[in-house]
Amino acid sequence: MKGKFTEYDIYVAVAKFMAWKHRGVPYRFDYLAGAKINIGTAQKNAAINTMRGWPDLFIAKPVGKWSGCFIEIKQGGYKPFKRDGSYKDQHAKEQAEMLQKLISQNYCCYLAAGLENVVACIDDYLKGANKLNPLQIEFKRP
Repeated sequence: MKGKFTEYDIYVAVAKFMAWKHRGVPYRFDYLAGAKINIGTAQKNAAINTMRGWPDLFIAKPVGKWSGCFIEIKQGGYKPFKRDGSYKDQHAKEQAEMLQKLISQNYCCYLAAGLENVVACIDDYLKGANKLNPLQIEFKRP
């Protein structure tokens, strides 16, 4: 595939990876959050999903001290911070706050940009290695 992978392209590749390498491990994508949907469906979704910043992928398998794993997936090259160290937008801030909230509830969380980083986070979590920092921030503030 030429050019950048979209988030959806990454979802599809991750689903194939899970079926190949981690068959039987339950997982779910929050695809609807980023999909183009009509206003009626968007209103219904907003009425039942009131928390903003929910991560893209949930792996429903306890490993070690963690109850499960959430991964916020971004296209390769994503940077959540401006040069001054502030979040680039409100959405990035909401996502970071949600990941912190989930960590406080005993879920391992990663922020991963690009397919290779997403796969590395999945393997890190499922192997129980946790060599990557939960809330993997190669996206350090400047």
